[in-house]
Amino acid sequence: MKSRISLFDRGVARSLLRRFWPLWAAYLVILVLSTLTQVRNMLFSAAQTDPSELLVPVETVLTSALLQNAVGLLILSGIAAPILAGAMFGHLYNKRMCGLMNSLPLRRETMFFTAWLTGLLPLLASNLLIALLSLGIHINSLRLPLTGLLQWLAIVTMGNLCFYNFAVFCAMLTGRKIFLPLLYVFLNFAAVLLWACAGSLTEALVYGFAQGELPAWVEFLTPAVNLSDKLLVTPLQNAIAAADSSVQRFLQTYNKSINWGLLGVYTGLSFLFLLLGLLLYRRRSMEKAGDTVAVRWAVPVLKILFCALFTVGFALLLAELIGFGLWLTPIGSGWITLLIYLLIGLFLGYFLSEMMLRRTVRVFRGAWRGFFIGAALLAVFVLCCRFDAFGYSRFVPEPDEIASVTISGTYKGHLEQPENLEALTALHRETVALRNADPAGRVLPLKNSTLSLRYELKNGKTVERSYDLTTEEIRNKAYRLCCEPESLVYRMSRLRDNTGELELGLYDEEGKIAELITLNDAQTADLFERGILPDAREGRIARPEKAEAWASTSRSDAVKNGRLRYVLNFTVKESDEWTYRYNSIYVFEDSRNTIRWIEDYLARNGAAAIDEL
Repeated sequence: MKSRISLFDRGVARSLLRRFWPLWAAYLVILVLSTLTQVRNMLFSAAQTDPSELLVPVETVLTSALLQNAVGLLILSGIAAPILAGAMFGHLYNKRMCGLMNSLPLRRETMFFTAWLTGLLPLLASNLLIALLSLGIHINSLRLPLTGLLQWLAIVTMGNLCFYNFAVFCAMLTGRKIFLPLLYVFLNFAAVLLWACAGSLTEALVYGFAQGELPAWVEFLTPAVNLSDKLLVTPLQNAIAAADSSVQRFLQTYNKSINWGLLGVYTGLSFLFLLLGLLLYRRRSMEKAGDTVAVRWAVPVLKILFCALFTVGFALLLAELIGFGLWLTPIGSGWITLLIYLLIGLFLGYFLSEMMLRRTVRVFRGAWRGFFIGAALLAVFVLCCRFDAFGYSRFVPEPDEIASVTISGTYKGHLEQPENLEALTALHRETVALRNADPAGRVLPLKNSTLSLRYELKNGKTVERSYDLTTEEIRNKAYRLCCEPESLVYRMSRLRDNTGELELGLYDEEGKIAELITLNDAQTADLFERGILPDAREGRIARPEKAEAWASTSRSDAVKNGRLRYVLNFTVKESDEWTYRYNSIYVFEDSRNTIRWIEDYLARNGAAAIDEL
């Protein structure tokens, strides 16, 4: 008669629980301090608030606070995962314990799932206990919404699964407990570190290279960052955008929904890593206990990743601390110094990885082939970048291939007209020609003078370049292009769409701001439509040389002469988040549409508004 196959052994589970119960106790204490305390505080605050003063139901506010707490607890899950995985599978890192556990009459699948479940179930039980205790808290008949608590429980539970399953996979790759958390952190952030190091190195070597924003694939391969940024999203963007600015920030903060698809994908992938970990566990040799890397195919992969990150990171750090000897830009000679730094970093990284793998410092005999191969590849890469072997620096799109160009850096603008596109590409070619005329890099860039270009081509492709400008002539040409009416309209349109609050400043005879009048949303929109945007189409507003002209003399003279009339102070939101910066537009005598709107407004409402202030 065949015995029943079991995937869980109570005896082993009890042994693990007796040995490592302080780990789950610490996790529970942190949950109590971070969640129950916050639940009580927000219930007390909500009980003291008049519901009529809230722009959304109090249940929505409480639910949003719970979701924010759940996202914060993902960090706790990420930290607890490698600690628990190392404890549950600790027998893999000690040859004596490994032999003892393998001598038990248990299948390897049973040992694997027993250790996995013993580490996971107390986490899930702690989450459930906190949810039940939170549900029991009430202040003045106000208690947490059940829906919010269930969502909190689901996020924290799925976060536990994501990070713990991946930590178990990492536990199978190494035979030394001390390397498990290092390997876990390294693999979690390897993608973003590789992207950052590769971009920084290429920017130092390739003239005009622009790294751009973090690619979607890099974000996806870095779940800790991706979940923190994108797990909670703000729905009903159109309704929020149409709302009055006084309620927009409130809605952005509290009207949150969960990106269940993203969390579900990560949870599903974590089970694939768990399955791969099981396969590795079944084939693992007991003799691998104590090895830095216990899986043969993982040795070259991890070695290459470590050497690449260490080499570039060390070279850039050394360049930052010591310098390049010569000015390092793609048009300078500092690339030779950078290559030397890279070779030093490769030497240290390569043989340090050999020492960790072999667990000895005697690694210099018979291990040079890999170093020389890496050094040759580094030299080829640096030389190709320095001498533009692939034509990256020399490439300038043809005007008839361009749909639009967005300019950023010192000056900002947006061009679509054919004549402006032709002028910009000519400026781009002139910038590249200056680089070719100064191969030794003797001409230093101007202070605070950068030009970043983003071409949107008609075939759907995007070309990005970024330059430090070296001559006043080039900078003035870039400035004039950014003062073209279509660029002014683009900038003013973006300002209109991102303005949180607008204040109208009135000057006294001494050039000081005598009064500030805050315009409401309807007045702000009307000012843009009837004043600012018409002036932008005529090129009569937001031109920096106007401000520079009166700044070179005195503001009082500009006010007395009637050149400087008003100032508009904007509170501007950045990107999709409600973080603010401040922007000012000085209204001069030629901004006739804006002046007409302001004078009409003051004639109708100015006296009453000033009296109210």
